[in-house]
Amino acid sequence: MEAGTYPEKLTLNKPITLLGVGTPVVTTSEHGIGAEIYADSVTVAGFSFEGSEGAFGGASAFGGE
Repeated sequence: MEAGTYPEKLTLNKPITLLGVGTPVVTTSEHGIGAEIYADSVTVAGFSFEGSEGAFGGASAFGGE
């Protein structure tokens, strides 16, 4: 993913590698989660998550089955 600001919520439920180029920013609501990871073998690198002040700090990994 290229640099920029993305008002998104990422839901990752398959093995995948997401690489940020130039530190893309995923923005969330004040209590939102920018990335929810439900699968094994997921790599997310080079991103910044902003806006979340919740307990998970912008990203949450739940694991696969």
